[in-house]
Amino acid sequence: MSAGSGRGYWRTLFVSLTGILSLGVIALAFTMPTPAPQNWRSPQEVSSPAQVAAAETTPGPVAVAGKAHAPAKAATVPALPLFRRGVNLSRQQSFSRSDPARPGHYLWPPFAGDLAEISDHELDRLVSLGFDFVRLPVDVGPFLAAGESDRRLLLDDLRQWVVRLRGHGLSVLLDIHPATYSSTWRPRDILADPRGVKFARYRTFLQTVARLLSDQPAEGFALELMNEPQPDCVRGDGEDWTVSQRRLFEAVRAVASDMPVVLTGGCWSSVDGLVRLDPAAYDDATFFDFHFYEPYFFTHQSLPWASPPARYLAGVSYPGANGTIERTLSQTREHLARLAKEGKPQPADALDAARREINNYYATKNPGPATIGKRFDMVTAWAKEHGIAPERIVVGEFSAIRWPDDVVDDGSRLRWLTDVRAAAERHGFGWALWDYTRGFGLLADNAGRVVDIATAKALGLDISALGR
Repeated sequence: MSAGSGRGYWRTLFVSLTGILSLGVIALAFTMPTPAPQNWRSPQEVSSPAQVAAAETTPGPVAVAGKAHAPAKAATVPALPLFRRGVNLSRQQSFSRSDPARPGHYLWPPFAGDLAEISDHELDRLVSLGFDFVRLPVDVGPFLAAGESDRRLLLDDLRQWVVRLRGHGLSVLLDIHPATYSSTWRPRDILADPRGVKFARYRTFLQTVARLLSDQPAEGFALELMNEPQPDCVRGDGEDWTVSQRRLFEAVRAVASDMPVVLTGGCWSSVDGLVRLDPAAYDDATFFDFHFYEPYFFTHQSLPWASPPARYLAGVSYPGANGTIERTLSQTREHLARLAKEGKPQPADALDAARREINNYYATKNPGPATIGKRFDMVTAWAKEHGIAPERIVVGEFSAIRWPDDVVDDGSRLRWLTDVRAAAERHGFGWALWDYTRGFGLLADNAGRVVDIATAKALGLDISALGR
């Protein structure tokens, strides 16, 4: 990937219009670039097994008799961020544009489009509504696929995003978020071999980011090592995430001894993954993140990319007592018919698979506030067992998709958002909605950047701010 020649690392807003456009609309948001800290170093390329060995400056925990050496506790614990109410800004440094003509490469700039922009007014509005932090997902693919000069530009933009958000009074949870589609830098690619080139380059990238942002006050910044690292709760075909995460943590600690670090578990960063972690392996300058999309067949119903049979379902109600098998089955049948009419036919057994899940959902699962509460109770029990304060736990992602326009909304999504948010707050956990844009998120309209008042109410936000 090339962005042209002759572009230096340090940029200001006072470059030519052509230069600004070539770097993408992100640069328009910043007034002056903030210099990186003195200990920042450009990332070193790791491209061969020999370089992998040389890059092992911090080898991480070494397994002995089935266990791993825990790192020493930090001598001093910095003032940690207080992550209470947050939102994911997923389009600014994620959802990168891959190059269809060159697999493994990206279009320039990789993060572009209307949704990659957000105005100062919107950021101020988030604060007025009651948000105190942003979770900023970052797709590593463009950074690791880029040449040295382009990587410097991307790192500079990343730094400017953090500085800009902090300037608006928002703390930042920087989520290193490898894409799971159209990328050769997916979590499974990176974690396939902890002694391989990709793992080494990812580890080096984390160290580079930690150095780059080492001057950020600890009370307003934290670095998350990897989003949703593995689908399995316990990996059966290689090194488990619980071990790989310690390696990455040690690498970051080697260059940023007191930077707050966010840890997560396997099982798609779910409750089940979190409670399998042993916090004793880490120091106290850490947070623990889990994601909540339960019941999955409710939160992901009708999405074309969701796992079957979720993509076949429509009109699944929450709580379960508010719906019926007959009504949901009828809406699902109509949904499948519409898909077929639009030229998107589903498998012949789609309705049968949907029927089985609908029966199971209402007759067996019957989810409601108590179901959610029990899952959060598991996290609280784990935290108490290990002496983890609830303020160090963040529900880093949660939401439910809006129903298709042709399915009558019975208010289920808003009830679910209310119950999950309330459960998180009742247990003392911070939370971050997924995400800002329409679909799962806060906005009712992407083009006009209109906040959905009903969603804001469900999140307990100050909707009076919308009239100011």
